[in-house]
Amino acid sequence: MLKIIEAEATATPSRQWAEAAWRANPRIAPNWWRENLGFTHSKVVLDAREAPSTALPEGVNVVLTAGAPGAWAAGVICVAVTPNPTAAQAQVVLWQVPDQVTPQEATEQLLRLEQRVSSGEIEAYGVADDTLGTAAQRWGLNTWLSLAATAAEAVWGRKKRPALKALLVPFDGVASAPLLLPSTELKGQSVPLLEQAAHLNIWVLAHPMGLKPVMAPAEVLQALTDLAQAEVQLHVGLKGQWPHIMGQPVFSVLQPLQHGQAPWPHPCMVKPWQNLAWPALTQAFHTYGTTPAGAAWVAAWQRVYPLMTTLAHAASRTTVEALMHQRLGHALPVTAGLDVTHSHIHLLGSVPGIGGVVVPIGCDVQALLSVPDIADVGGFFSAA
Repeated sequence: MLKIIEAEATATPSRQWAEAAWRANPRIAPNWWRENLGFTHSKVVLDAREAPSTALPEGVNVVLTAGAPGAWAAGVICVAVTPNPTAAQAQVVLWQVPDQVTPQEATEQLLRLEQRVSSGEIEAYGVADDTLGTAAQRWGLNTWLSLAATAAEAVWGRKKRPALKALLVPFDGVASAPLLLPSTELKGQSVPLLEQAAHLNIWVLAHPMGLKPVMAPAEVLQALTDLAQAEVQLHVGLKGQWPHIMGQPVFSVLQPLQHGQAPWPHPCMVKPWQNLAWPALTQAFHTYGTTPAGAAWVAAWQRVYPLMTTLAHAASRTTVEALMHQRLGHALPVTAGLDVTHSHIHLLGSVPGIGGVVVPIGCDVQALLSVPDIADVGGFFSAA
C-alpha cells in the first residue's frame, strides 16, 4: 500500500514561482491543490480509462477510471484517490460534457451529481469540458458554477455552495490558455481559468494535448490529398468562382497547404472549427454537390471530417516538440535528461494552479518523481 502524505508534511511545490515569478496572476494560491482533497503525494494522475491497471506505480495515488459497469451513465469519469485503482467507489466523478448541450441539460446532469453527493455516494463532482478556459469556451467557469448552484439549491432545499470541485481541461506548454487567457471574472476583473479555480479551491486536472506521438497514417494523409485535389476540380468546374455561403468563402484546405501550413495546426482548433465552420460547409454541400466535381468534393470532405483530430495531433506534434525542446532545454536545465513527453508532463506538474497531470498507462512515472519541481517555471511561459 502506498504511503499517503498529508499536505503539511511536504514543502509546497514551485513556491518560488507562485510567489515571485507569476507577476501577471499574483492572487493564485500555490498550495490549494493539496488541501482540496486533503491528501495526495503526486501530481501524476494515471489514465486507466482505456487500459485498466491492477497496480499503481509507486508515487501515484490518483487514477482516472471508467467506473464500475452499469453504475454510471456513459460520459462519466471516475477519479479515485486511492492506492487501489479497482476500488468500487470513486471519491470524485467528472462529467464528460458533450459537444452539444443546453443549459437545461447541463443543470439536469449536475442535479443528478449533486444528489449523489447528498446521498454520500461521492465526495464531489466536476466537469471535463474541452473548451473551458479557451477562447472558444461554450460557457465560462462562472456559468458552470451558477448552473451547479441551481442544482445544489434544488437538492438541498436551500442556497448552498455546490459540490462542483474539479475540472478536467486540455492544456499544454504551448497553447496555455487556461493559464494566460482571461476567460472568467473574479471580483470584477477578467482572469484566467486557473486563477479563479485556485481562488475557489477547485481541483484542475490537466490533460496534456499531443502527449503521445501521433503519426498521420498514410491513408489519413491520402484523404487530405484527395480533398485538396477535389477542391481544385470544383474550382475548375465553377470557372474560378470558389463556393461562397452568405457572402463568405467556404473553408478550403488547399490554401493553408499551399503556404506550407496544416489546415488544423493544433488539436484545440478542431472542435471549435467543427462547431462553427462545419454547419456552413454542409450547407455548401447541398448547393454545390449536384455536379460530379461537387459530389467528389463532398465525398472527400466526408472522409476527412472524422480524421481531423488525428491530422491536428500530427501537425502539432512537430511544433510542440520543437518548442518544448528549445524552451525547456535553454530556460529550465532541471529537465535535462527527460524526453519531450516527460518534460511536458513535468512542466505542467510544476504549475501551482494545476492539481494533477493525466498521463497514460505505461508512462515511466519514476522519471517524473525523481526530479524536483521547476522552481522558476514562469521562465517557460514568459518565453511563450
